[in-house]
Order: sequence, then C-alpha cells, then structure tokens
Amino acid sequence: MWFHRAYKNLSALGATGLRYGTGWAIGAWFVPFLNLWRPKQIANDIWRASDPAAPPDQGIDWREKPVPGFLTAWWVVWVVSIYAWNVSTRFYFSGDEAEDIRNAGYADLGSLGLDIAAAVLAIYVVIRLTRRQSERAGRVSEVSQGAVDPSPVA
Repeated sequence: MWFHRAYKNLSALGATGLRYGTGWAIGAWFVPFLNLWRPKQIANDIWRASDPAAPPDQGIDWREKPVPGFLTAWWVVWVVSIYAWNVSTRFYFSGDEAEDIRNAGYADLGSLGLDIAAAVLAIYVVIRLTRRQSERAGRVSEVSQGAVDPSPVA
C-alpha cells in the first residue's frame, strides 16, 4: 500500500512522464519474473522524482537523476533472500539423515539472516523515501504559495 501511495504522489510532486501506471506499483510484485526487477525500477522512479531540490515543475528531468546504493542493496538482498529460502527448503526435502537435516537448518538460518537484513534495509528505504517526499511536498507548497522565489539569483 505504501509503495502504491508513494508512486501515486509523484504526479502531485511535479513529475510527469512516469514510466508505469500507478497500478504497477502493486501489480509488479505479483507478476512472475517481472517481480524480479520492476518494483526496483519503480523504487528508483520514486527516489528520482522526489528530489526536494528539483524545481516544482520538474517535468521529465527527474529521469536522469542517480539513485543511492542503498536502494540497490535492499533489492539485491531481498531477491537473494528469496532464493536462499528456496534452497534451504529444498535441503529439508533432500535427505532424511541427521546431517542432512542439520545442513538444512544451517541453510535456513542463513536464509533468515538475509530476510532480517532485507527487512532492515526495507525499513530504511521507506523512511528515506517518505522523508524525501515530505521535503519535496514542502518545497512545492512553498513555491506555489510564493514563499520562495524559484528563480535563480544573479
């Protein structure tokens, strides 16, 4: 829900030319194979278009902005955690010996460690993107109310 709202906010924050419809902010998580990269692309768009320093009517200029490494780290850790869980689950079904079950338990612990890391990074992503959108909204509001002169100082 948060992801959809954050993406939907971009129009109100002055971004035009969004690459995807707002429904994809939810739907992309559920489409097989597409869910391996489309949500990350949408997160990138949210970051780029929420730049507080951009002019209020930024148009499509936001598309060229860089994204921070923590967005990529969150996504990579999350995708790897999914595959690690799959591997650990397969280990549980691959043998009946005590050693097999022990190894499956180790793999499961590794998978859970990755899940925790992905969750911590996801919380950080949500906090940073929310803060960024709030700052952008304040800037757009100030300019629209005339509190700030958006023209460059000569």
